[in-house]
Amino acid sequence: MRCAFHVATAWFVLAGAAANLRGEERGEFVWSRSGDFTSRPAGDRNTCHGNPANDRYRRPAWSYEYFHSVPDGAALGEGNTPWFVGCPTRRMVWDPDWWGSGTGTWAVRDECGPTVTRPGLSHINCDTEFARYSHVPAVRWRNLTGKRLLASVAMGANFQLKWAGTFQQATPFGVDVAIALVDASDGGRCIPLYARTFAKPTDSEQFETLDLPRPELPEVRVDPNDQIILTFRARQRYTGGGARWVSLTDDLGIKARPLKQGAAPPAQSQPAGALDAGRIGELWKELADPNAARASETVAQLARGGDAAAAFLAEQCAGAAPDDRRIAALIADLDAESWRQRERADKELRALGPRAAAALQTAARTTPSEEVRVRATALLAALRCPTDDDPRTIRLNRAVRVLRRIGSKASVEALRAILAHCTAPDARYHAQAAMDDLRAGRQ
Repeated sequence: MRCAFHVATAWFVLAGAAANLRGEERGEFVWSRSGDFTSRPAGDRNTCHGNPANDRYRRPAWSYEYFHSVPDGAALGEGNTPWFVGCPTRRMVWDPDWWGSGTGTWAVRDECGPTVTRPGLSHINCDTEFARYSHVPAVRWRNLTGKRLLASVAMGANFQLKWAGTFQQATPFGVDVAIALVDASDGGRCIPLYARTFAKPTDSEQFETLDLPRPELPEVRVDPNDQIILTFRARQRYTGGGARWVSLTDDLGIKARPLKQGAAPPAQSQPAGALDAGRIGELWKELADPNAARASETVAQLARGGDAAAAFLAEQCAGAAPDDRRIAALIADLDAESWRQRERADKELRALGPRAAAALQTAARTTPSEEVRVRATALLAALRCPTDDDPRTIRLNRAVRVLRRIGSKASVEALRAILAHCTAPDARYHAQAAMDDLRAGRQ
């Protein structure tokens, strides 16, 4: 009976490995951070053995690390340089029995956080004998396939934050969550793909859990040795008694396929189907739909519009040049006596996006009005680091997907228009990557 059990187990292991190989042969790759997570033997205590860790393709793709010497900082998007852009990292070591719990974890050292476990990451936001606030956890995935991939990054069903601590008390501090792409061919340049600050549900010290909206990220080009990083931190340092920490449950997943190699994009567009100008305009509005499934269908429909859709997207992404006097008037209204007038001006300037950036920068630097300075700074921060639920950002990223699908010269021109008028670094990266691929005949 025991022999039969071992034979069956071996068969399932071999079958799983064969399935992975078949997927790789078809050009399909799938990674799961929690699914690829493996425990180490007790003899590996306080060592980096198994870090980097093998993925399902038996490549050491996963690395468990921590940023060190991370300074305190403001919320993401407030003009500060994010810790994951400039701070160095170190590899974690294996702790087979975290604080006598029987749970194996990657940590700074034995019983010293932050940690990375199968479910997620934790950050201890205070300085104690067993932790430092300046140590921030990170998971790094590296493209070791030897191929240029088009990858999508997603979270599993359990994407949530938890606030906890000793004495049944937690800190009511906000938490920053980020996903970034590291471009190995450009000196390790870090491009944010997702950056959000989340507030604790209540301003209290009680334990709390917050279910996070799963991010909808555009497909991203990942060259050999490029990396994707997941990291998070409590935004403020706790200085009272006891320990406080936050935990992120993530189940990070990456799906990818090799970019197709071929001839240069065709000069003629794809058939335009039956899309007239009115229908293209309707689909443009629907690109901001918060429902990802409906949005994917909208992307497919709009791509069937061919060059007509590409030209429309170029016009919308560039926008008509606004009247400088109109922008100046809106900035002046940011200091109006009427709260409604100030809010209306704020909303209009936000809708103008990058076209109002230069005037806002001047206002933030030179205005004597504190109200104008604060509002202009906030508007500029929204331009530099737009949130994933900002309709303008959602529509722009999906427009890049449409243009990549169309794959014509008109698409390249539309992508050039996005690069000329967009200031968000992640959207610029996606547009540049799509334009480079289309020029080289890769889709």
